[in-house]
Amino acid sequence: MGGSAYFHLMFDAMLSASFARRPASAADELTKGRWLRDKGAWRRAERKFRKALSLARRDGERRCEAQALHLLSSFRLMNRQTQDAKRLAAEAAVIYREIGENGGAVQATRLAQTAEALARL
Repeated sequence: MGGSAYFHLMFDAMLSASFARRPASAADELTKGRWLRDKGAWRRAERKFRKALSLARRDGERRCEAQALHLLSSFRLMNRQTQDAKRLAAEAAVIYREIGENGGAVQATRLAQTAEALARL
């Protein structure tokens, strides 16, 4: 097993043990997803962000919902899925505004605008 694969395996085991005592939360999944993204495990990170979105919607965690939408939008944009990226970012921007997170709203709006501009290319 290569060093990277071993590292990811050990990280998964460590996370599983540390989060095993309580039910998964959207914030937990976002944390795991960001870590995986930063380590280059893009597909696994995206799965964590989708799970975070589902949990956030289930539990009414609006900030986590907006963050998950925003992160998923970035992934869609990287994969040239511009319409989906625009839709997800716009949805995140609305939630950010509703909860008073103006900085997040601005960033998500810019991401939606970027996706729209790239769609025209």
